[in-house]
Amino acid sequence: MSVEIKPTGTETGWNNVFRMGLGGDISVYGDRNPAIWFDGDSTKLHIASAVNGNKNYATTSDPIPQNQWTKVEIYQTRQNDGSYKFMVSVGGDVIREITNTDPREFTDVKVS
Repeated sequence: MSVEIKPTGTETGWNNVFRMGLGGDISVYGDRNPAIWFDGDSTKLHIASAVNGNKNYATTSDPIPQNQWTKVEIYQTRQNDGSYKFMVSVGGDVIREITNTDPREFTDVKVS
């Protein structure tokens, strides 16, 4: 999944940017698959997804520039050895890379 985000300021509290999931907040594995928020009063991105059995596997970025588009990529790929690698890239820099030992396929996913 790839999105471009352009913050124009900051706000207090968690601010939803994008969420794909099964419909709940964090009740089950797959509710955040992925979800992106701005971390209150900053342009840091808080990115959560279902990885390794953790329904809220989270990564926080460094602040991204205001009034400028920043590409965010969240993806999982099958490796030659059959394992799955989960990766998060912000502005072209990989900020998280881990083998996902519990990859799953989700159906009836909602976007908000």
